[in-house]
Amino acid sequence: MKHIKRKFFSAKKLDFDRNQIPDSEPVDLSEVNNIDESIGYMLTEENYLIQAFPYSGFGSVFFVPEPHPVVLYFNGAQNFIKYISESRAKFFEAVGNDNIQKTLDTIYTFFSNITIGTTFLCNALEASINALIPKDYEYKRKKRQSTEVFNQYQIQRELSFEEKIKIVIPEITGRFFHVENGHLYDSIIKLKFCRDEIAHTKSYSTGQPTPYKEIFTMALNFNYENAIVATAAYINFYNPGLIEECGCNSSH
Repeated sequence: MKHIKRKFFSAKKLDFDRNQIPDSEPVDLSEVNNIDESIGYMLTEENYLIQAFPYSGFGSVFFVPEPHPVVLYFNGAQNFIKYISESRAKFFEAVGNDNIQKTLDTIYTFFSNITIGTTFLCNALEASINALIPKDYEYKRKKRQSTEVFNQYQIQRELSFEEKIKIVIPEITGRFFHVENGHLYDSIIKLKFCRDEIAHTKSYSTGQPTPYKEIFTMALNFNYENAIVATAAYINFYNPGLIEECGCNSSH
């Protein structure tokens, strides 16, 4: 997948001549009362008004344009997944030539790429799902003799990934990604499993001397290109155009 456009969380295109804005004196933010409770706005050269948050630290006070977390995480995944094929190929070359030290070096590089790449992809999915949950929405999980009610905060913190993706989000939006795009949904579930196995690494030592064989085998066999395509499809299914190729024809 090609390089995507990096986007701000809140950006609105304004239709006016920026040259008509009168010059103003710069403000010393360190002298502004309650600066940490303020919201800033920045105007880009393309006339986009960008929301920003205040930052105070290391002797400085300034406003930071707020990036869109879903796009930020997806972009982070791209930055590491793009090296997976190359690092996996180098591993196979090293192990095929019986170069023990190079084999060790290449599997360390490969596993670093897939660990960070899959983590960022799942972060992008989670952020996109949670962003779809309205502030005043309540999810009711009906049981035989009782009904559990979850508010926005509880849904994000307590419900499983699959319950949110298969029940909560369709209930909110009226759209069913897992029904309309079954093959892509399968890739997303495989991605989630892969990330969880890595994030919560377990030792399977019963009856075998190599307790981590399964996790490394899974990592080597996993289809990362399918995972990133499926993730982009899911995000854009509910937020059309959020993940958008920038048109630079670069793969990074």
